[in-house]
Amino acid sequence: MNRFGPINSKQGYRRLNVLFTRGKHRVEVFTSMRPSDIRTDEKSQRGVHILGRLDAGSASGREPDSDFEELVRDRLKE
Repeated sequence: MNRFGPINSKQGYRRLNVLFTRGKHRVEVFTSMRPSDIRTDEKSQRGVHILGRLDAGSASGREPDSDFEELVRDRLKE
């Protein structure tokens, strides 16, 4: 199920706009979802369509800097 809280509402795309425009330098989102996991159809709200088109990012190739980063990586893989 695509449950994205306020983003599923009729004006949900505005929540994404606020999120993206408030970042001073950049916005980073960590998730185990891939854009292809977000399924949309003609009934989906505009915010969900936008969320499904976000760039999936890329691997940096760097090793983790701390035990915490390793823990987060391992949990996301699970």
